[in-house]
Amino acid sequence: MLNNIKTLSYQPEGRNTSVEVKIADETVWMTQKAIAELFQKGVNTINEHIKNILNSLEKENCLKYYTVEKHEGPRKVKRKILHYNLDVIFNIAIRGQYFEEFNKLMNFANENGTCKEFLVFIPIKEQQFGKMLESTLDGIVDIYTQFKVEKYIVDFYLPEVGLVIEYDEKHHKNQFDEDTKRQKFIEGRLGVEFIRVNEDEEFNGLNRIIKFLMKKRELNNTNIRGEQSAK
Repeated sequence: MLNNIKTLSYQPEGRNTSVEVKIADETVWMTQKAIAELFQKGVNTINEHIKNILNSLEKENCLKYYTVEKHEGPRKVKRKILHYNLDVIFNIAIRGQYFEEFNKLMNFANENGTCKEFLVFIPIKEQQFGKMLESTLDGIVDIYTQFKVEKYIVDFYLPEVGLVIEYDEKHHKNQFDEDTKRQKFIEGRLGVEFIRVNEDEEFNGLNRIIKFLMKKRELNNTNIRGEQSAK
């Protein structure tokens, strides 16, 4: 059931303390304080990240109040506390470069009943680039976002022209070997070409994509003319 709530205690590797994690509606939910403890940052730092992130996300989908039992002096009381889902947590990890902590959280979530196929999260800058891409290529070519290729997912797939577009955030420079291995696998499976667009180089990437499409169109027109001449 989507409304089932599982409350778990997650202790990150190498630490003596744990944080509370809720799994519900096929995602992870955590309080601001728990997120701060997860990433070992101050609550004010996490709050600044959240304020910026929520400007670009649909708040009704990523915020929810859950009842939490708390100790207030000698009393044990229940309070409704605001929780943030994995979209928010992921984008905090992107903004703060907290990837190791986030990946460990993902492993924990998967081991405790969250299906990995549902855990597809698009960083805010990638979302913005996707909107730019769709607006530019509207009516020209179909774009499939977060397209699954066996165990991998590609950011943008344009099957009509045999192109995969990957949007690389800044942390990708630390995983070059992994990205290369993944790219070769996908090229072999789909028979496609790759264009990688670096974060903060969106317009340069868009120009390369447009040039690729123009070249494809020229080749197709040349082939059509050649076939007509042969007849």
